[in-house]
Amino acid sequence: MVGPDDRRLGVIGTESPDGESLPLRVGGRDLGVLRVSARGPGETYTDADRHLLTALAPPVAVAVRALELADALEVEHRRVLTATRAERERVRHELHDGLLSRLFGIRMGLTGVDDALRTGDSDAARTQLAAMRTAVRDANEETRRIAAAQRPIALDEWGLVPAIRGHTVAASGPTVTVTAELLPVLSPQVEEAAYHIAIEAMTNAARHADGSRIDVELAVDGDDLVLTVSDDGSGGRSAPEGIGLSSMRSRAAGAGGKLDLDIGPTGTTVTATLRLEEP
Repeated sequence: MVGPDDRRLGVIGTESPDGESLPLRVGGRDLGVLRVSARGPGETYTDADRHLLTALAPPVAVAVRALELADALEVEHRRVLTATRAERERVRHELHDGLLSRLFGIRMGLTGVDDALRTGDSDAARTQLAAMRTAVRDANEETRRIAAAQRPIALDEWGLVPAIRGHTVAASGPTVTVTAELLPVLSPQVEEAAYHIAIEAMTNAARHADGSRIDVELAVDGDDLVLTVSDDGSGGRSAPEGIGLSSMRSRAAGAGGKLDLDIGPTGTTVTATLRLEEP
């Protein structure tokens, strides 16, 4: 068997220049050619033989495609593991160099407040407390920034669809249904964007829509991954666009896509169209 670039995919027996050649195709895509060596001297393939070889080509093509997908999955798995280790190292450095330094400063400030109160210097205590409020606010923002940049562990442990389903297990209120077709290997950027948008949309619907059900659907449309989160409530009709919706739009744009909001008489639908990338 040879691929489209004439690379040998596998050889059984002895190759010969003569014989039969059959295309290997799956889903309209050419995967290569199955070449069958010629028979012995004076022997030829009959019509029945050719019919049998033609019937054999499709399952062989499926097997070749399965091997390709397995190789791509292994490459992606190694890439995700490498990216995860790098991300954890980045977070470790940010926690040490940023957040822990701020917390140490807050601790020292509290010691200063205690000293001022012990000596009866209320003005100094108030000054220190004002500085502490600013330091706490900055530490809170730093924590939010670090958390927003962190890849969810559930994606590495379970994958996109199970991670979304896992988020609904402890959810109370509306009934949540998650449906998905067989998805291709997704880039980390698209996978993370889809996960965060789904979780944010589900949370908004549960908190504000006042409905009885939430439907989440993931499907591939051409070169796009389409994520749809819809509810049968009414909360979205009067709610202004807040931080959650702005965050979803930003995540969709960051993954090369867009986010649409459809508020109708029977509920709200959030649709994220994310551009697929080659793994």
